[in-house]
Amino acid sequence: MDISLPNESYEKEFLVTEENSAAHIGSGTVRVLSTPSMILFMEQTAGIWAANYLPEGYTTVGTRVCIDHLKAVSVGKRVVARASLVRQDRRKLVFEVEVLDEAAEVVGRGEHVRFIVDEQKFIARSG
Repeated sequence: MDISLPNESYEKEFLVTEENSAAHIGSGTVRVLSTPSMILFMEQTAGIWAANYLPEGYTTVGTRVCIDHLKAVSVGKRVVARASLVRQDRRKLVFEVEVLDEAAEVVGRGEHVRFIVDEQKFIARSG
């Protein structure tokens, strides 16, 4: 199936919780947004954006992240993740992603790649 998606952006707000902290997940010892959680926010935002345009039975799967984590954000603060589709090559979607803090300063940014898949076929092949 040929699916063409618009080059648009999508934003989603997240609260940095204890469960998102480096200290909680073990990626560090400080109660700040962990890099893996920041990447999760970016992936979720891109995935939600794509889901808004895909026909029933299709989804996207993440295949690549290349991210710089630039600034700490304490537990209890809010951040906004933004995913902007910048390129599509058939089923391959390339997003510029970033997370901004409450002062609109960049917390992290980079590139995230997702692929459009037929969900049933994908599950069947994952065995």
